[in-house]
Amino acid sequence: MLKVTEIFHSIQGEGYNTGLPVVFIRLAECNLSCPFCDTDFRVNFELDEKEIIEQVKLFNCDNTIITGGEPLLQNLDKLIEELKGIASNILLETNGTIDTELPFDWITISPKAQVNLKEADEAKIIVKHSDTIQEVKKKIEEVKEIAPLIYLQPCWDKSSELTKLNIETCVNYVKEIRGCRLSLQTQKLIGIR
Repeated sequence: MLKVTEIFHSIQGEGYNTGLPVVFIRLAECNLSCPFCDTDFRVNFELDEKEIIEQVKLFNCDNTIITGGEPLLQNLDKLIEELKGIASNILLETNGTIDTELPFDWITISPKAQVNLKEADEAKIIVKHSDTIQEVKKKIEEVKEIAPLIYLQPCWDKSSELTKLNIETCVNYVKEIRGCRLSLQTQKLIGIR
């Protein structure tokens, strides 16, 4: 049984795969307590892998993102095996504190603590207006050997003024720091889940 928050069909709004239609499997629980987290990862229900697969099949979509919380806190072996039979691409979003050798097609790391993951496809670093460029460069240094693509993503705040400041800071840092790109949470900009 896996602890699940929600399963839904939408469009990936962040990073390299922005615009890709996906089924999100949001697993419950996290090993961090980030003060800016915008995700509800409480347990809403427990499902076995076959029940999850049945829900994913309803959407007739080739792309699945396993996210959280921190999805690697749960044993995903059987779920990945089952998903490989119905989905062309299985993507993972993780905070990177736990390493994995599961056969994901794409791994996005969003580091907020010590990184133990050995390899990812992209890193998404959350930037607030209060973050100095030196702090952001340090975060980039911690992941640049792990992930070939580095994105800076403005922290989305409840206050639109703070969000605007976060975006301005992020844009300035992307222009100043070589080797990174801007990622916006387009799902929030266009008002979808």
